[in-house]
Amino acid sequence: MQCIDTDNTSIDTGLFPKLRDLQIGGTKIDSIDLSNNPELEALDVSDTVIGNLDLSNNPKLMAVCCSNCDNLCSLDLKNNPHIQEISIDYSGISKLDVSGFSEINTVVCDMDDEILGCDERLILRRDK
Repeated sequence: MQCIDTDNTSIDTGLFPKLRDLQIGGTKIDSIDLSNNPELEALDVSDTVIGNLDLSNNPKLMAVCCSNCDNLCSLDLKNNPHIQEISIDYSGISKLDVSGFSEINTVVCDMDDEILGCDERLILRRDK
């Protein structure tokens, strides 16, 4: 489902329990309930004002893009064992634990001096 670059402020994904791909980048959506979308594999919330993202009920999630989400300060992926791609560039996320993700192949972070350290398990960014 695509709902990008619109003035939408909300979306009800509960109507689509078999939803596999959701793109809401560039909208004015500030929160989203994904608890009824267990089949979700790809999520793009880039360029939104989302402050909290609960992905605990999305075990099939493989890709998440939170680029340019200044209000998003954390991302808990412990219930998403199939994560392969994560984009957190220019977001408010200051720490991301990627340990335990054997399928991960891409992590996109800021291309500036905010990254303090990175190894195969943890990415640290300077607090904003």
